[in-house]
Amino acid sequence: MDAYRCPDCGSYTGPAPADGGPAACPRCRLPLDAQEMVELRGIDVELGAVEARRAALHRRRAALVRALRARRAAVAAGPARGAPRAGAPAAKASTGEAAPQSAQTVLLTLGGLLIVVAGLVFTLVNWSRFGIGGRAAVLTALTVLALAAPLALRRRSLDATAETMSAIGVALVLLDSHAARATGLAGLRDVHGTAYWSAVTGLVALGAAAYGRLTRSALMPYAALLLLQGTAPLAAVALHAHTTGLAYALLVSAVLNLVVATRMPAALRAAGGWTVVAGALAAAAAYRSDSYGPALRGCLPLVLAAALALAAARSPRLPAATRVGGAVLGGLALVGAAAVAPRLALPGAWAPLAAAVPAALLAGVALLRSPTVPPVGPVRRPHEPLWAGLAVAGALVLAPVALRLLPLLLRALGREAADGVVPVVAAILAALLAGAAVRFGRAGTAMGCGAVLTAAAAVVTAPDAAGLPYPVALATAGLPAVAAAAHLLRRPEGALAPRLCALLAPAAVALVWSLPHDAAALTVWGAAAVLAARLAADGRFAVPATAFAVFAAGYEAARAAAAAGLPPHLAAFAALGVAAATVPVAAALSGRVALTVEFCGYAVGAVAVLATAGHPDALSVALAAAGAAGAGLALRADRRTAGAIGAAALLAWSSWVRLALAGVAAPEPYTVSMSLVLLVLGHLRRRRDPGLGSWTAYGSGLASSLLPSLVAAWGDPHWLRPLLLGLTALALTLLGARLRLRAPLALGGTVLAADAFHELAPAVAQSIGQLPRWAPVAAAGILLLYLGATYERRLRAARRLRSNLRTLH
Repeated sequence: MDAYRCPDCGSYTGPAPADGGPAACPRCRLPLDAQEMVELRGIDVELGAVEARRAALHRRRAALVRALRARRAAVAAGPARGAPRAGAPAAKASTGEAAPQSAQTVLLTLGGLLIVVAGLVFTLVNWSRFGIGGRAAVLTALTVLALAAPLALRRRSLDATAETMSAIGVALVLLDSHAARATGLAGLRDVHGTAYWSAVTGLVALGAAAYGRLTRSALMPYAALLLLQGTAPLAAVALHAHTTGLAYALLVSAVLNLVVATRMPAALRAAGGWTVVAGALAAAAAYRSDSYGPALRGCLPLVLAAALALAAARSPRLPAATRVGGAVLGGLALVGAAAVAPRLALPGAWAPLAAAVPAALLAGVALLRSPTVPPVGPVRRPHEPLWAGLAVAGALVLAPVALRLLPLLLRALGREAADGVVPVVAAILAALLAGAAVRFGRAGTAMGCGAVLTAAAAVVTAPDAAGLPYPVALATAGLPAVAAAAHLLRRPEGALAPRLCALLAPAAVALVWSLPHDAAALTVWGAAAVLAARLAADGRFAVPATAFAVFAAGYEAARAAAAAGLPPHLAAFAALGVAAATVPVAAALSGRVALTVEFCGYAVGAVAVLATAGHPDALSVALAAAGAAGAGLALRADRRTAGAIGAAALLAWSSWVRLALAGVAAPEPYTVSMSLVLLVLGHLRRRRDPGLGSWTAYGSGLASSLLPSLVAAWGDPHWLRPLLLGLTALALTLLGARLRLRAPLALGGTVLAADAFHELAPAVAQSIGQLPRWAPVAAAGILLLYLGATYERRLRAARRLRSNLRTLH
């Protein structure tokens, strides 16, 4: 028997209607027994198979791409790092700890470094011992030999040695450049040092690239790339460029790296790094200025950086992740450039709009064009990474703006003056999230909830921001909740979570805002109670709506009594009346709603009784009223035992409070007679119904005497009452054990233990005070060890005790 899932909301519905399942989805009420469901289910099965095949093909494609990349890296590394040349003998297996090629690489690298260090020392220390001709001859000979050696070494298949000599040759060229300027050759000493090295790095980079192509070197292109990184920044420093000029220079470096990246993918990282640094410098220059001229001059590098990053994001040759990253950088630069002028034009309180508006526009356009954000799986459309990255860029700008305004929103919800920018930004976020939710359908449920919450924030804070009076603000907060409830009742189908957010968020604000004023509180809480009662009729919201209706009715009654001038301990009787009214209402209902009404009524009654605790006279009356309600509950067949016990306990507590008010120090003359009557009645009832439990028959009678006497014994300095109480409790305990009655056994044992503890506590405390300070700690440790060692045995004993207690009546 297959399990159905609703094709609309996705909730579990159980078996098919033909197998006894529901005819409609319990959540969204979509018909499940229609003929279209057969075809729809077949389509879902076929789509699942297609998705599984598609995932398998993507995994295979990724594996093939990884294999090709590994082969490309092996070819680029040359035979010294990869497989031997064709026709060359296979290398024997190495028995040492290091592979032969890795050992060769280490040796060649160390040798090359030593030669370069020797050349540097020679240039710096021994240079002055030679004349101009000698210097030129030495440097020229060494450089020519180092650069010519790889050609011969390649012919002998000594590729690793050729790479090392190529690196030495480039290092010697740089040493030659330093020596030429140090000696003032051709007036180079008069050239600015930074400008000179900018030209040297550029020329040597071009020479290294050409030399690498000539010698088929795998190392020279990377050397040329490394040298190229310093050309434009050094030129900017030589020209004493300001921050914006340095940003332009870094953008030039980024462009050069992008050109090189067509043949060397490693240059992409350098291009991205220079673009980020250039954008950061341009943004610092633009946002550091308080005048339009310097600020707008800083915008142009930002725009160029955005264009460069977006050009990379549009390139289909680059990996999807790289394109997404480029789009994110480009989007951030665009938003930064667009926010420069508005930041200067807007007042300080409205400054967040300078970045929020362009970021929202950018993210909105990107969401309309992108099917998924961020892209999931391989790219299915040419420019999908571009739009995904732009959407992420907009979100990255909007997130800190929202966090910055969150304290202002919380203060506005607390009825403080709201800034006008808060509802505007909230409305922008709501519109953007709503568009995303519509775009992504069921996958955008969380975005739909966010859109509803931000829209509610915009609506409820708008009246305060506009300076409207309190009634208008309160009505503006409450009416959206009423509209959302009406929509839920009239159209049960559709997404449930966003509509519940639309109901709960403004309703909570309206309920909190109404608390300071009696008229507002009575109106809003009364309307909320009626609305919750109406929603309770819908099966989807029966339990929470019913619970809120009961609590709201209790608060409404208490608030009305307080508004009439009653003090809080007397106003609590109005809530107690609501709790008592839930008894017949719960009896008339059934199912979960009846239980909800009943237990929420208990909670309201408990709160009402606690509200009278500071006034004993009111507390006594409240306990008596609650006991009367419990007696009414005992009229129900399924609540007879619980209602009788509760009523007896509440009435007993009421009498004890009344006795305390009367100054009675000896409660036994008042409680023993009532206990005897209750015990006789319980015994007669038990004789008629042998299956009646001892708690129902004797519990109230025993408790009405034992508990007041226990309280009095704890405050009695004499010995007679504790002694008589202990003997009575001992007799009841033995009687309960003999007759196998649970109530006298439990009550008698509990009272006996409490009475014994009261009598022994002073002596124990005095004895402990005379012990050394380490003794209690040691005793606690021994006790814990004993409990841990005998845990399983005590657990079995507790289970046997529970089983024995269950056998009692």
